[in-house]
Amino acid sequence: MIERLAFVTVYVEDQDDALDFYTNTLGFVPHEDTEVAPGVRWVTVSPWAQAEVAIALEKPHDEFHGPETAARMRAQIGNSTPWAYVVHDCRGTVEQLAEANVTIRQQPAERLFGLEAVIEDLYGNPLVLVEPDEDDAE
Repeated sequence: MIERLAFVTVYVEDQDDALDFYTNTLGFVPHEDTEVAPGVRWVTVSPWAQAEVAIALEKPHDEFHGPETAARMRAQIGNSTPWAYVVHDCRGTVEQLAEANVTIRQQPAERLFGLEAVIEDLYGNPLVLVEPDEDDAE
């Protein structure tokens, strides 16, 4: 049986730019930055309070992944699955990110489970911010 989630992948055009955005703009923590083949890096970050789940910032490479697979990967840049992240002040977080020129796709809105907003990373990949109702809080 499946035991646990290890990492998720977000395809990016430039790993240095993505690493800067996720760490300096969103406040994520860098974990790994390893060359796995000539010119190919394994770069991971995670939310500061959840180091056990990594987000791999992966750049497609024709030579490493193969041209067809790399092309499919590149087509997913900006179209990744939206992952939901817990925040304790959704409105304040969105205001702070807007001041940092982060694209706000959806302003904070009340939902059945709490307050929800959607932002984009620098490639248009969606990130859902959720402030759970007190009854639903962890």
